[in-house]
Amino acid sequence: MVKKLFKHEFVAYLRTLLPVYIIMMAIAGFGRLIMIFETDTVAYNLASGSSVVLFVVAVMTALIMTMFVGVIRFYKNLFTGEGYLSFTLPVTPKQHLWVKSTTAVACTLITLVVILVSCCVMVKGPLFIELIKASMYVLKNCWEVCGAHTILYVIELIVLFLVALYSTYMQYYSCITIGQLARKNRVVAAIGVYFGYYVISQIISTVFIMSLAIYEHLIPYYEIAEFINYHPNAAIHLFLLSLILICALLGLLFFAINRYIMTKKLNLE
Repeated sequence: MVKKLFKHEFVAYLRTLLPVYIIMMAIAGFGRLIMIFETDTVAYNLASGSSVVLFVVAVMTALIMTMFVGVIRFYKNLFTGEGYLSFTLPVTPKQHLWVKSTTAVACTLITLVVILVSCCVMVKGPLFIELIKASMYVLKNCWEVCGAHTILYVIELIVLFLVALYSTYMQYYSCITIGQLARKNRVVAAIGVYFGYYVISQIISTVFIMSLAIYEHLIPYYEIAEFINYHPNAAIHLFLLSLILICALLGLLFFAINRYIMTKKLNLE
């Protein structure tokens, strides 16, 4: 049943996002076609500038639509009239969360790949070659300075990105699950929960920064600076791993909230 849910989710996503992908690729192709006839005329500058603006709008639309579809499908499938059917399936709340979040993350990655391909179509051939050379130059310099640590950095950044994506979707889902506890205006309540998360995060950040300033004598700044100076690679690894751990813990917290409410406090009325 979980495999069928994955298939159903991907079909639903592509049904909505495929037209967006096609339009974005068409705009990229149109922009590239215009650049072939490059001149110094006002007409060319206007057409070229318009194609770039349209492409940027298409990219932003694709990103927003991907996130929007992921959130809306979670709400529509589980907390509207469809929820009665969804929760009668032989699928646990944990599996529902896994399917929804994994599909959302996968489709976000697909969107990013399509955006990258469309950018390659949009840019001029020489410019594309220069971008490749610049990327290889950066990687070469990183390898010369950091050695095999470069590979670990890339792996850690990829893991951080994926964990952050999962955590972000889980946060959005928790806004919806908490919001559905309200008797009326559940969408408004979900939006309120999101802003509540924002306020709480700002308060925690402020308290943390103030604590660093007030209790600076308790923090070994000199030892930390010395460690970073003598062990820069280890310091970067610790920083990235700390970010991964924080994102993972937040994701697990939001997951636990979602699972508890969907299991114990579900209200579809």
